[in-house]
Amino acid sequence: MERAHLLFVLLLVVSAEFQVKCVQAKEGWFLHVTDFHWDYTYGSQDWSCNDNVSNHGLYGDYWCDSPWNLITSAVEAMKNATEDRDADFILWTGDNVLHVGDDKVNIDINDQILGNLTQLLRTHFPTVPVYATYGGYYTVKTTSGIRILALNTNLYYTSDKVTAGLTDPADQFSWMENVLASSNASNEKVIVTGHVPPGMAPPLGTRWMYEDFHQKLNSILYKYSNIIIGMHFGHEHNDNFRVFYDEQDKPVLGLFMAPSVTPWRYKIPSLGVTGKAHNPGFRMIKYDQSTGRHLDLIQYFMDLPESNRMQAPVWKTGYTATSDMSIPDITPASMDLFVKRMADPNGADFKKFYSWRFTSAEHPSIGVCDQSCHARIHCNFIHSSKKKYDQCVNLLTSNATPISLVWFYMFLVIVACFMNIL
Repeated sequence: MERAHLLFVLLLVVSAEFQVKCVQAKEGWFLHVTDFHWDYTYGSQDWSCNDNVSNHGLYGDYWCDSPWNLITSAVEAMKNATEDRDADFILWTGDNVLHVGDDKVNIDINDQILGNLTQLLRTHFPTVPVYATYGGYYTVKTTSGIRILALNTNLYYTSDKVTAGLTDPADQFSWMENVLASSNASNEKVIVTGHVPPGMAPPLGTRWMYEDFHQKLNSILYKYSNIIIGMHFGHEHNDNFRVFYDEQDKPVLGLFMAPSVTPWRYKIPSLGVTGKAHNPGFRMIKYDQSTGRHLDLIQYFMDLPESNRMQAPVWKTGYTATSDMSIPDITPASMDLFVKRMADPNGADFKKFYSWRFTSAEHPSIGVCDQSCHARIHCNFIHSSKKKYDQCVNLLTSNATPISLVWFYMFLVIVACFMNIL
């Protein structure tokens, strides 16, 4: 009898260990890299550089797009990051050509740039699927059954004058609705990718898309928020994210913008605005292979000044979301918790994010984020419409103090609990 009892206990232990391993086996990782912007003239003609560069660093300069040394180093760092955690796939969300006028590039040059970058990724990741934002739109299922919905949001970009005034450029909205409706009926989970993201971007409160397109895209995303488990975009070059809320202020969608590989700083002379310095970066996202639920995010960056000084690439871990943000995962609900903790511009959480936003760069251009700066970043987290974003910024830059904002959030939580919304 005693032996039978011991055998039963042993079976329970083995069963429990097997169950834990099964749960762990469902966890996977994928890479996200964006905005390579290869400047093949760096060090000679410096076509992309927004200021004079007297000392061309081996891995680039904050004023310029990426030299090839930086790009190869980034892909090698991506490979190194997968040594102890395999990547199921790679999201590559576009912008590969250097920042120059149309008079200096053409289709042949663009093809050569894309060809070289594609070959570089294939060489380092010969068996890993790469889901690229390449100008069209498509959908594909990963080996674990998660659907990738790759959009061409450049069609909605205000810099694209050809699509202005159209109802549904390239019939992408119609196609998107059909794919998501089918996925919903089949109980599929979906990751949405693209280059130009929806929402309002700091520091100027820029809406990248034409208003009609922006509203239509958001309406579709909200409609299928029950199956969209993550959105990953690029374009902004800085580390950023947004949370989309339903009519009951419940967080239902999470949008992540990965920082760029290029360290290029923009200049807008007409507005007297210059972008802040930022380091090159890429990231890995941990997810549940069965449900697609996003579990964690590790951000990597190159210390550009140190790499140039050492004449060797210096890649570091910028942060791990769950531990450094003190959240259980990176679902919309968890990111909302982090947003609320960043309500105080002088708080530790916002100060950490402000550093991460520029990929941990230490440069005089970054400076201190004042109340106006904080408002524009904070409102970008929570409002995707221009009207609500502007109202939010006005509120936070008026007589509202950080303390009163915290009390405002507490009031909302109390009301939500009282109404049994949470």
